[in-house]
Amino acid sequence: MRTPEITTNDIALFRMIWAYRGCTSDVLRERIFDGRRYGYTRIATLQERGYIAKRAIYNREWPRGYCWYLLKKGLEVLADVEGWSLERLEIEIRRWEEWRNDSKVAQWNRLWIMNVAVACEKAGWVWVPKYEFVGWGRQDREQSRIGGILIWEEQKYGLFVIEPQGGRLPIYRAKEESRRVRGVVDGVIVLSRNGWCMEQWGLPDYWEYVLPYDEGIAILSLGAGWEAAMRTAGGNVWKAEEAK
Repeated sequence: MRTPEITTNDIALFRMIWAYRGCTSDVLRERIFDGRRYGYTRIATLQERGYIAKRAIYNREWPRGYCWYLLKKGLEVLADVEGWSLERLEIEIRRWEEWRNDSKVAQWNRLWIMNVAVACEKAGWVWVPKYEFVGWGRQDREQSRIGGILIWEEQKYGLFVIEPQGGRLPIYRAKEESRRVRGVVDGVIVLSRNGWCMEQWGLPDYWEYVLPYDEGIAILSLGAGWEAAMRTAGGNVWKAEEAK
């Protein structure tokens, strides 16, 4: 439950960690609340009081980096503020316990998704965690490889980040799901860290936007004009839109 020691800015911080399924220290500290950057001292205080916890990343993309997670007390604050049911709170506690203790690779995969969400939000996109997207039932959300939903001008796009490990299997699974979610979302954006993805994906369908990870983030960060830029990036050709 919320206590007097928790401020409005703390709640905003908890929401941000929750939305990204874990958040790096640099992203936390650069976020501005009430005209002030969120300070390391306050982050450390919340850690000492048992609301959040950090975990080393062990990846050279985040040198000496840490990822912050919500603990039970932090989730209870969000449950109180957001009006979660007891069942929802119990699910969140189990989920976050799993994320805090899973493999380094699983952690990196979530952080690559976080990077996309942070860059897109700066450019004016709206980020919706996949667990909040109402287009799915609970089981569909849990099983989905989609990392979240990006919204631009009321159009909803499912985000896939294809991880570098796993060979071709993640590509095939994402391709299959892209076909299943057509109609649930307006399109899918596929950013790949896997060198085989562009070859294995083949000619994208008209609702699919498929690019290498870094190039895709740069284009999405344009905001207005992103779609035209992504359609022509690297000389890519898309299948024509089906006649309605």
